[in-house]
Amino acid sequence: MKFSLSKTKKKDAGPDLQKSKKSDTASSDKPINKNKTGLRLPAIFSLLNSRHPVAGLAIVDNNLYGITLRQEKNSSKPSVVGNANVSLADGVIVNGQVSDAEALTAAFSKIRSKLKTPFCIFAMPGEAWWSRLFFFPTSLTNKQFEESMAFHRSLDLPWESQDVYADWEEISMNESDKRAALIVATKNNTADLFLECLKKAGWTVLAVEPAALSMIRAIAHFETDSPAMVLGFDGSVVEEMIIWKGKMHFGRAFKVPNNDAETFNKNIELELLRLNTYAVTEPLGMPKPANLFFIGSFTPDTISRSMRVASSLGLSSKIFASAAMPWGTALRGLVPLSKDTFISLMPLGTEEAYSRRRAFLFAELATNFALLVAFTLMLTFGGALLFIRNESQKSLDRLANLQGSAGQLSSTIAAAQEFNEISAKAASIASQISRWDLIYQKILASSSGISGLKITEVNLNSSGSIQITGSVLTSQDLIAFRNALQNNDLGRDIRIPPNLFESGALGQFVLNFNLPDTQVLFLP
Repeated sequence: MKFSLSKTKKKDAGPDLQKSKKSDTASSDKPINKNKTGLRLPAIFSLLNSRHPVAGLAIVDNNLYGITLRQEKNSSKPSVVGNANVSLADGVIVNGQVSDAEALTAAFSKIRSKLKTPFCIFAMPGEAWWSRLFFFPTSLTNKQFEESMAFHRSLDLPWESQDVYADWEEISMNESDKRAALIVATKNNTADLFLECLKKAGWTVLAVEPAALSMIRAIAHFETDSPAMVLGFDGSVVEEMIIWKGKMHFGRAFKVPNNDAETFNKNIELELLRLNTYAVTEPLGMPKPANLFFIGSFTPDTISRSMRVASSLGLSSKIFASAAMPWGTALRGLVPLSKDTFISLMPLGTEEAYSRRRAFLFAELATNFALLVAFTLMLTFGGALLFIRNESQKSLDRLANLQGSAGQLSSTIAAAQEFNEISAKAASIASQISRWDLIYQKILASSSGISGLKITEVNLNSSGSIQITGSVLTSQDLIAFRNALQNNDLGRDIRIPPNLFESGALGQFVLNFNLPDTQVLFLP
């Protein structure tokens, strides 16, 4: 019989349980933790988990409900992060079985897009599940406890091993001398159809449990954790349970003909009486139930008649909204892996499912990190390229300005040099003006008293040469003028052109001579 309690899919199930085992000396009053705690990743994944909450999914009355919760640090109650529902057409789910896989996959995909998370825990509808509660003395060690569970599962499961997914969880008791464990099994062909649709829709499924277990957890959260009986109806299948502290102490699902309302009501009343008798007479390790909850599509007449029966049995009755069922799976999604010892009907164990979740988160982290690095490199490269281009353009502009400035500077330098030369010449001329003025006065003084002499032009050269142009009446006047010039230290051996005396011509003359301190003589 296939009953892999670690929920790792195998061809053959061995006689030993695949759950992690504690020491034989471990305390026997604590539920066994089925999930190994050695493979725990760093706290960084807690941040990732908060980014991707676990959605609770449930199908109720042709409606697919989904909800995601978040547990605030300073609050005792979780807050709703996401809430969505998708209507299913008639015929998608028939008697708890998948009839239209394509339509169901589309619904799963649509609700996933609304809830914005890839992880879910699914409450499987229908009657294809079985459960039984087993009791053991507290003197058993954990190893003996698990071996006893292996023995019971080999004898009591209602289906063949190749047709079964099964799991168990330890149930807290109100009796100090007993330990209890609940075994739940389902047909794998039923679960596989739901799992296949979820996978195609992009969901990573962490656990699958019967809708009844999700219902129990929701009742314990919203109503009470005191002992109670539950009757559920989805239009074709009736579920009856005895619950306490969010755990199932008894449960089963069965079909009741509902073609005739009177017959259906009588059958429900009869089942309620049987359930109460079982709760009172069987050693369930809990006080007698005091509450009855109705869930699902019961008619008002059925509820009214059942309430009268419940009142006669001392039970207070209440209708529980079936739309709250996904709260049960969403609440489970808040439980850390190390404490998730709940039933999960899958071909792989809860720990392996969570390992896949961690792998998914790690892959997402690696992808996001790679994209961030690539984006940073691209941004850095782009910024560097823009900076280089900007600096290059600035350098070219500065070079052009420098070249223009160099031309202007060259012109300025040339003009300055020319100005310096002119200034030097001007300074030289200025320094000679007083000297030339004295020479000119001496020339005028030399010509005074000579009546036949008339000077028309005097040229003074900076080199010290003098040229005097004029006219005389007689040669004696010219000789007298020459002698006067020499007497005034304006020259030595001033020569009179011979042609003036040879021709005896009078009139115009030109005298060229050098001053006494002239180094280069003027030779006409």
